[in-house]
Amino acid sequence: MSSQISPYEKVHTGLWTDWTHGRAQGLTLTVTTSQGAYLIAFLAIFVRLAGSHLWDLLCYAWFHARQTTGPRDGLYHQQQALLRNNLSDNRAIWQFSAAGYAWRNKVPGSIRRTIPFLSTALIYFLSFSAAGIFSSNVASVQSTVLISGPVCGELPDVQVFNVSGMIKQAFVSTWRLSAWKNAQISSSSCHAYNTTGPQQYFQDCKAWGRQFVPWNVTAGLECPFANEMCRDGLTVQVETPFIDSHLHLGINAPAKDRIQMRNVMRCTPVTIDGFKSDMLTWNETTLSNEYYEPETAPVQGYLGYSYGEETTLGSNYTFIYYNTSFGAALGNLQAPSYMMDVEFADATDINPGTFDPIPQLNRTDADVALWFIMQDQLAFVTRVDDPIFQADVSVVEEVITSDGDLINMTYWTPSEPLTVLGCAQQWQWCNGEHHCTPLAGIVDQDISSLNYSARQQSLFDRIQYTVQGANMNLMTVGLGNDALLASTASGWGMAGSSLPNDQWMREVDHWYSMFWNSVQQFTAQYSVGDGVADQDKYRVPPSEEDKWMCGAQMVQRSDYSSFNMLGGLLILVLGAFFVLLNTALDPMIQWFRRRRARKAGVPWLSVWRRHHLLQIESAAFSEAGLGTWSHDSLVPTSTDAGSFSSPLAQQQYMKLDASSSQNSGSVYQDKIDAKGAGEETISLPSPTSPTATLRQDSIQHTRQRLKLEDWVKRWNFRKG
Repeated sequence: MSSQISPYEKVHTGLWTDWTHGRAQGLTLTVTTSQGAYLIAFLAIFVRLAGSHLWDLLCYAWFHARQTTGPRDGLYHQQQALLRNNLSDNRAIWQFSAAGYAWRNKVPGSIRRTIPFLSTALIYFLSFSAAGIFSSNVASVQSTVLISGPVCGELPDVQVFNVSGMIKQAFVSTWRLSAWKNAQISSSSCHAYNTTGPQQYFQDCKAWGRQFVPWNVTAGLECPFANEMCRDGLTVQVETPFIDSHLHLGINAPAKDRIQMRNVMRCTPVTIDGFKSDMLTWNETTLSNEYYEPETAPVQGYLGYSYGEETTLGSNYTFIYYNTSFGAALGNLQAPSYMMDVEFADATDINPGTFDPIPQLNRTDADVALWFIMQDQLAFVTRVDDPIFQADVSVVEEVITSDGDLINMTYWTPSEPLTVLGCAQQWQWCNGEHHCTPLAGIVDQDISSLNYSARQQSLFDRIQYTVQGANMNLMTVGLGNDALLASTASGWGMAGSSLPNDQWMREVDHWYSMFWNSVQQFTAQYSVGDGVADQDKYRVPPSEEDKWMCGAQMVQRSDYSSFNMLGGLLILVLGAFFVLLNTALDPMIQWFRRRRARKAGVPWLSVWRRHHLLQIESAAFSEAGLGTWSHDSLVPTSTDAGSFSSPLAQQQYMKLDASSSQNSGSVYQDKIDAKGAGEETISLPSPTSPTATLRQDSIQHTRQRLKLEDWVKRWNFRKG
């Protein structure tokens, strides 16, 4: 199915209101798919960013809730340090696990004490990873967009009284046939038939409207006509729930301006016995000479079917079958597999139809249609027991194979030249307050009790006209052989596969699917036309009261992305709140507490800040006598501009230089001389030059050495 209703349609990009969920929740942003991809990626990244800041807030609260001035074991202090210095939730999973495992044999319950941190970090990581993925749900996969076009209005039903009218009627008929073919393709490729219950469409298919029209199939109900008219008591009913002008037809409007409708169609194979004449001569048909000349009539004769007087040609038979080819051209390669004709009678005299039903078929509360399905040119290789497509007469013929052998071939043919399918169709219209009309024909509707508003009345007029234009009766005849699923099983005058016994039900369901596809297609073309200038010029512009509908058509487009702005704004607002709160919370608390401390004349630095990684590092430098550090701010700085090496780097140089001296006699070596019991003299790089040696008799060096050794031991380093 084409992704566009018309090549001239224009998709509204930017902000608009999808009234499906109301004004606030329906605020929608439509962009191209490439722009949408960037926006989705940004939302996913922003969700992860907001999640990291929320994790910091959680660690901040957890750190202070656990903080105590009493003595605690090493695991506690490491957990506090991890809470303070964890950069992400996923790193916390590994670091808390490593800490708990390392202390498993040294403190009681280390694993148990680690589980709350580990489980919290794991759940948090999984939750925000999923949130980042599902943040894309603010955009619809098959996006609902708002369209408009250069033309707007309905194509009229034309009464052919002159040449101009005939030309206009030809364009209208061409437009309808093109739309019906599109509907047939859509239905055949997207609709999956269920023998009973709700019908389904494949997920990768798009509706012409906002969504596909749903319906149910039910078999074995009461006959829609007099009982003797239903062959073998077989019936099938296709029925829609209430179809919403907004949800299903895509006419964007608030709930108060919408209307609903419901359709029920019940069908049956119609009895032929007793309603089929014997072979007729021309004069017995009483056909009007206005349409036919007696001298052109073939001598073979006709079969007449009497279900009511045919009104358009003045015949006393509903349908007359020309019998010249029945049984005489089985397997005819040029003949179509099936041929169809339809006669219909509306429930009201406003639009009387093409025949006047006999009492057994007459319905004053429903529109009646009879399909005459002819298959006399078709032979089957297997028996078919379907009541409409039956082939129950076996024929044996001698045929010559490609090898020249003479063999007997058995095939099956229909016992009747045609079968009749009858349907009664009813409509019901409702306002938005669950007030509905009784079930009746499409034209025979008294909607005065519904108290439609001006916009609802506009919708009713437009949809009723569209339904009549889609016209299942004309659709099936216009498509002919292509309207039948059974035609796909045959070719070259033969059907290579059998048909199921419920094939006629499948056909009814298929027609119903095509019909609603056509209704949705015609509805959408009201706002944009069909792109054929010679046809669109005949569209009747809407009145002032109806112009609002020209810019209110919603369809599905895969080349655009529509974002729910409420969801997007919620993500942005909450995310920005977490970012700002995490950024400002601790500085604000520190400002108030520092102010109080200054008034009291005492220095202040919070435990939270003292556990910062840079504070811990500067404390190590201070302990080693390397620089004079100021700890008044979050980031400590030295008061002098001198250079010095990290204590850990010095220890590393000691090991590397000793190894280098032993192997290659490097000039950079550390001399370790034992003086007394355990006394050592170490030559280290100076603060200003890592390659120069310190004076061994320097008192300052001795102090640095002792502090360095003590600091290194506390950080679990061993001398090489």
